[in-house]
Formats: sequence, C-alpha cells, structure tokens
Amino acid sequence: MIKEIRFTVTGIVREPNAGEWFLGNKGMPICATTDFRTTKFPILKVEVIEEDTMDVAPKKRQMRVA
Repeated sequence: MIKEIRFTVTGIVREPNAGEWFLGNKGMPICATTDFRTTKFPILKVEVIEEDTMDVAPKKRQMRVA
C-alpha cells in the first residue's frame, strides 16, 4: 500500500521527456505525456513510500524512487 508520494525539485531546468515529472506553471507536479520541444520546466524526482500492512509486527517503511 502506498503511504506517501514525494516530489522533490532536482534543480535541473530543461525540456521534459515523455514519462518524466516536472513542475508546472502553477506549482503542481505534471507527468509529461510526450517529449517537450520548446518549453523548459524544473524537473522533479518522485519518491513513493510504501507501507507493508500485511505484517502483524510494527509496520515497515519501504521507499521506491522513480
């Protein structure tokens, strides 16, 4: 089960490729559906934090970076 999704600004500003996350004009994260050829945006790093809910023991945190 996904507990949290974190977006971090990498500091790289360039034209996003298809499938990459970038910071839109209104400050919202956007996933590029096609390659951008003219407009440059700040590129985001995506972290997905999962929580293992099937265990009886205390919950474990797992982090996956996309």
